Amino acid sequence: GGAAEDAAPALSDLGSPGYLATVCEFATFQKMVQSKTQSWTQRKALLAELQERKRAFEAAEQKMMRMEALTDEEQEMYDLTSGDAIQEKLTWLQAHLKAMVENGEITMGEKQQLREQVGEKLALKREELAAAEAEGKPKKVEKLTEVIANLSARHAMIMEHTPIRHPLKHEQAIVKLRRELIPLQQLEGTKGRLLTMAETKKIGAIPDLLAQIEELENDSRAWFEDDTEFQARCDTVANAAVKLVAKSQKAAAAKKSKGGGSAGWETVGSMGGGTIGRAKRR
Repeated sequence: GGAAEDAAPALSDLGSPGYLATVCEFATFQKMVQSKTQSWTQRKALLAELQERKRAFEAAEQKMMRMEALTDEEQEMYDLTSGDAIQEKLTWLQAHLKAMVENGEITMGEKQQLREQVGEKLALKREELAAAEAEGKPKKVEKLTEVIANLSARHAMIMEHTPIRHPLKHEQAIVKLRRELIPLQQLEGTKGRLLTMAETKKIGAIPDLLAQIEELENDSRAWFEDDTEFQARCDTVANAAVKLVAKSQKAAAAKKSKGGGSAGWETVGSMGGGTIGRAKRR
């Protein structure tokens, strides 16, 4: 059977996020969603993955009904879960995604995406309404009017939400390391004089600090988080650390020259985003 065999590769990546989410118990799945994903976009991607897995599972079931042998991957999937179990996760996740939007748990990019999606649906339904009115179809007009009212309410709800930012899992530890790293990089870039032995020894710590930062960043990456989204989150934290160091250095200079002042503290969330030069990611 071609269709069932075509579905087999979707089952073969054992140990992948999609596979683990598919075969685990429902309670474990709920915990996975909370601990392994953060954003609406990531959880939407998980939903699509589960939907694909459900189709592959159903294709395996069809093979069994035709008395065809399952692949090892299909057999393992069939032994570990069921169509109803996958559907239970899909139903819960769909409701969870809906609640995230209603509760304003969306980022700036997600807000723009949702606004555009609803706007396109509204434009389409308004065109359909105009056509139904011109054709004299009162029942269709009534139905479309209700759909448009619901879409308009959803659009207004989305527009009212203030976008959120998802912090990195190890954000504070990364900021601490970057605040150690930045002065050393500044020292390394010193021009016009030779570094002392003590200074040369200090900058020798740079590779280790970069390695620690990269490890913490990679461990902060969520399931189904694309490179652009992840890099933007890392850059926001890196840029915030630069500003925190600059503020501390300015305060220290003022204290030294005037005998007063305080470096102060700020959270990463209060600092602006931006992109700065970074170590090459593995």
